[in-house]
Amino acid sequence: MSRSIHSALAVCALVLAPAFAQDAAPPPDAAGPPEANAKQDPSVAPVRPTVLGIDVEGQRRYTAKQLADALGQKVGAPLDPNAISRGLKTLWQVFHVRVDHVQYREVFGGLSLLLSVTELPVDLEPRFIGNSEIDTETLRKWALLGDKSELYLYQSARVKQRLIEGYRREGFYFADVEVRVREPGTTPETENVLPDVIFEIREGPQVRVKDVIIKGNVSMPDTGMLFWAGG
Repeated sequence: MSRSIHSALAVCALVLAPAFAQDAAPPPDAAGPPEANAKQDPSVAPVRPTVLGIDVEGQRRYTAKQLADALGQKVGAPLDPNAISRGLKTLWQVFHVRVDHVQYREVFGGLSLLLSVTELPVDLEPRFIGNSEIDTETLRKWALLGDKSELYLYQSARVKQRLIEGYRREGFYFADVEVRVREPGTTPETENVLPDVIFEIREGPQVRVKDVIIKGNVSMPDTGMLFWAGG
């Protein structure tokens, strides 16, 4: 083979090498919203896909529209990750709804979002039984329920502690509260069992301090009385 042929082959290899190297590059990561996968010029702002719909699954008390509106992402507008992040906090803090998963689905012309949610169980009318010395309205104030009726089941332990502290402030030192919680579900007798919280109260006697006895004070004896007491 002549020297000129070797030179021609070397030139062809140099020309084709970049093309083969580009074809062998690994595919982009498929995780996250689609716009994260596109190669963008650092000097140009990325073009975000348009959100064409928001679907919700798992809701019970609230409608899909209520939860989608609370998310903050506008349908027909570009994808806004910051708005979605704020919306997830709003759904938890205001609606007590936990978003288990956000799925980004590619559709013709943009994206569709699917929210999988779990609503925390709530008792719309918690009950107090066993109280005779303290009226129910006062118990509701101690529990910080105020005018609202609903109570989320996870809040029942805090309410129990507030009730016990309230009773002790009134001199019912031996008061105790037992919380009876019924989780939502189904039974053979009925298709749907609603959450239920009952605070069973045992008030006990109202006590007062009659005397204070000090023992073991040898170096500082308790002598005298009232303002003239020594020790």
